[in-house]
Amino acid sequence: MENLPDPVVSFFQAYERNIVAGDTPALLAQFADPFLFAGPQGTKIVSATDHAKALPGRRELFQRHGHQSSSLADFHPIPLSSRYVLVLTKWRMTFAGAASQPREIVVDSAFIVDAGAETQKIIVYLASEDIVEMLKNFEIAAA
Repeated sequence: MENLPDPVVSFFQAYERNIVAGDTPALLAQFADPFLFAGPQGTKIVSATDHAKALPGRRELFQRHGHQSSSLADFHPIPLSSRYVLVLTKWRMTFAGAASQPREIVVDSAFIVDAGAETQKIIVYLASEDIVEMLKNFEIAAA
């Protein structure tokens, strides 16, 4: 990430820190209200209120599956205009499995960031994989 435009790099470094720390207010502040979420099951508009309700449940799900770490493994920004940036990312997550070896998953996601606003905001979040389904498959494989 060293050679990338400073504001976008700083924004995603903070995003990664906020995810690792489980800092819900800081994470919420990085998203527009509302924002567009798109994933394997379709798209929906997500309000800050609904996002705030969902984040603790996601954190709890991860903890139940032995979440050990999350890190930004790859980061590729693509300017769309003078204001908007598409950012392609890969996230590496490690979970303690029922077996002796931890399990690692790598998931792709894309973001469109409004980088021209006073405060950068994620306006679109595209999840390529359904992490909940991936974790359920871990349970099945471990059984």
